[in-house]
Amino acid sequence: MIEFDVIGKIQPKQRPRFKRCGAFIQTYTPQATLDYQKLVAESYIEKYDDTKLTGALKMEINAFFNVPMSYSKKRKSELYGKPNTAHNGDIDNVAKSVLDGLNGVAYDDDTIIYDLHIRKYYTCGDDDPERVEVRICD
Repeated sequence: MIEFDVIGKIQPKQRPRFKRCGAFIQTYTPQATLDYQKLVAESYIEKYDDTKLTGALKMEINAFFNVPMSYSKKRKSELYGKPNTAHNGDIDNVAKSVLDGLNGVAYDDDTIIYDLHIRKYYTCGDDDPERVEVRICD
Protein backbone atom coordinates (compact mmCIF):
# COMPACT_ATOMS: atom_id res chain seq x y z
CA MET A 1 0.00 0.00 0.00
CA ILE A 2 1.23 3.47 -0.90
CA GLU A 3 0.45 6.21 1.65
CA PHE A 4 1.58 9.81 1.65
CA ASP A 5 0.39 13.26 2.70
CA VAL A 6 0.38 16.47 0.68
CA ILE A 7 0.83 19.22 3.28
CA GLY A 8 -0.27 22.70 2.25
CA LYS A 9 -3.23 24.71 1.05
CA ILE A 10 -5.42 22.47 -1.10
CA GLN A 11 -5.99 23.71 -4.63
CA PRO A 12 -8.91 22.05 -6.43
CA LYS A 13 -8.37 21.79 -10.20
CA GLN A 14 -9.47 24.97 -11.94
CA ARG A 15 -11.08 25.28 -15.34
CA PRO A 16 -8.74 25.72 -18.28
CA ARG A 17 -8.22 29.31 -19.41
CA PHE A 18 -8.08 30.64 -22.96
CA LYS A 19 -6.10 33.44 -24.54
CA ARG A 20 -5.92 34.77 -28.05
CA CYS A 21 -2.58 34.54 -29.84
CA GLY A 22 -3.08 36.30 -33.15
CA ALA A 23 -5.58 34.24 -35.12
CA PHE A 24 -5.34 31.30 -32.71
CA ILE A 25 -6.82 30.49 -29.32
CA GLN A 26 -4.44 28.97 -26.79
CA THR A 27 -5.67 26.85 -23.87
CA TYR A 28 -3.70 26.76 -20.62
CA THR A 29 -4.03 25.53 -17.04
CA PRO A 30 -3.96 28.24 -14.32
CA GLN A 31 -0.63 28.52 -12.45
CA ALA A 32 -2.18 27.78 -9.02
CA THR A 33 -3.37 24.40 -10.30
CA LEU A 34 0.02 23.59 -11.84
CA ASP A 35 1.80 24.54 -8.60
CA TYR A 36 -0.46 22.26 -6.55
CA GLN A 37 -0.01 19.35 -8.97
CA LYS A 38 3.75 19.84 -8.64
CA LEU A 39 3.41 19.74 -4.82
CA VAL A 40 1.48 16.45 -5.10
CA ALA A 41 4.19 14.96 -7.32
CA GLU A 42 6.98 16.15 -4.99
CA SER A 43 5.19 14.68 -1.96
CA TYR A 44 4.99 11.30 -3.69
CA ILE A 45 8.61 11.38 -4.91
CA GLU A 46 9.86 12.41 -1.46
CA LYS A 47 8.56 9.17 -0.01
CA TYR A 48 8.64 6.70 -2.94
CA ASP A 49 11.34 8.07 -5.29
CA ASP A 50 10.70 6.82 -8.83
CA THR A 51 8.40 3.90 -7.91
CA LYS A 52 5.88 3.48 -10.75
CA LEU A 53 2.61 1.67 -10.10
CA THR A 54 1.01 -0.58 -12.70
CA GLY A 55 -2.17 -2.59 -13.01
CA ALA A 56 -5.61 -1.73 -11.74
CA LEU A 57 -5.46 0.50 -8.64
CA LYS A 58 -7.78 1.74 -5.90
CA MET A 59 -7.28 5.19 -4.43
CA GLU A 60 -8.58 6.90 -1.31
CA ILE A 61 -8.25 10.67 -0.90
CA ASN A 62 -9.04 12.45 2.37
CA ALA A 63 -8.88 16.23 2.12
CA PHE A 64 -8.60 18.22 5.37
CA PHE A 65 -9.47 21.92 5.05
CA ASN A 66 -8.94 24.55 7.73
CA VAL A 67 -12.03 25.92 9.47
CA PRO A 68 -12.51 29.53 8.27
CA MET A 69 -10.87 32.09 10.56
CA SER A 70 -14.07 34.17 10.54
CA TYR A 71 -15.96 31.47 12.48
CA SER A 72 -16.40 31.93 16.22
CA LYS A 73 -14.38 29.78 18.63
CA LYS A 74 -17.52 27.87 19.54
CA ARG A 75 -18.44 27.16 15.92
CA LYS A 76 -14.84 26.16 15.13
CA SER A 77 -14.73 23.69 18.02
CA GLU A 78 -18.00 22.16 16.80
CA LEU A 79 -16.59 21.63 13.29
CA TYR A 80 -13.09 20.29 14.03
CA GLY A 81 -12.70 16.83 12.48
CA LYS A 82 -16.22 16.83 11.02
CA PRO A 83 -17.15 16.33 7.35
CA ASN A 84 -16.74 19.53 5.36
CA THR A 85 -19.71 20.57 3.24
CA ALA A 86 -18.67 24.22 2.85
CA HIS A 87 -17.64 25.72 -0.45
CA ASN A 88 -13.95 24.72 -0.42
CA GLY A 89 -14.05 23.53 -4.01
CA ASP A 90 -15.92 20.66 -5.55
CA ILE A 91 -14.77 17.31 -4.25
CA ASP A 92 -14.21 15.99 -7.78
CA ASN A 93 -11.87 18.89 -8.56
CA VAL A 94 -9.79 18.07 -5.47
CA ALA A 95 -9.47 14.51 -6.80
CA LYS A 96 -8.55 15.77 -10.29
CA SER A 97 -5.69 17.83 -8.86
CA VAL A 98 -4.31 14.79 -7.04
CA LEU A 99 -4.83 12.36 -9.93
CA ASP A 100 -3.27 14.71 -12.48
CA GLY A 101 -0.38 15.53 -10.15
CA LEU A 102 0.50 11.83 -9.99
CA ASN A 103 0.31 11.31 -13.78
CA GLY A 104 3.73 10.37 -15.08
CA VAL A 105 5.07 10.16 -11.51
CA ALA A 106 3.26 7.39 -9.62
CA TYR A 107 1.72 5.87 -12.76
CA ASP A 108 1.74 6.55 -16.49
CA ASP A 109 -1.89 7.63 -16.65
CA ASP A 110 -4.75 7.89 -14.15
CA THR A 111 -6.93 5.63 -16.29
CA ILE A 112 -5.59 2.70 -14.22
CA ILE A 113 -7.57 3.95 -11.19
CA TYR A 114 -10.74 1.86 -11.13
CA ASP A 115 -12.01 2.66 -7.63
CA LEU A 116 -11.84 6.15 -6.11
CA HIS A 117 -13.08 7.31 -2.71
CA ILE A 118 -12.90 11.00 -1.81
CA ARG A 119 -13.82 12.70 1.47
CA LYS A 120 -13.62 16.29 2.71
CA TYR A 121 -13.17 17.09 6.40
CA TYR A 122 -12.26 20.02 8.56
CA THR A 123 -8.88 19.78 10.26
CA CYS A 124 -8.87 18.84 13.94
CA GLY A 125 -7.64 22.20 15.23
CA ASP A 126 -5.78 25.39 14.44
CA ASP A 127 -2.43 23.57 14.74
CA ASP A 128 -3.53 20.73 12.42
CA PRO A 129 -2.25 21.55 8.90
CA GLU A 130 -4.41 21.68 5.80
CA ARG A 131 -3.53 18.57 3.81
CA VAL A 132 -4.57 15.73 1.55
CA GLU A 133 -3.96 12.13 2.64
CA VAL A 134 -3.59 9.71 -0.27
CA ARG A 135 -3.72 5.91 -0.14
CA ILE A 136 -3.21 3.75 -3.21
CA CYS A 137 -3.50 -0.03 -3.33
CA ASP A 138 -4.08 -2.76 -5.88
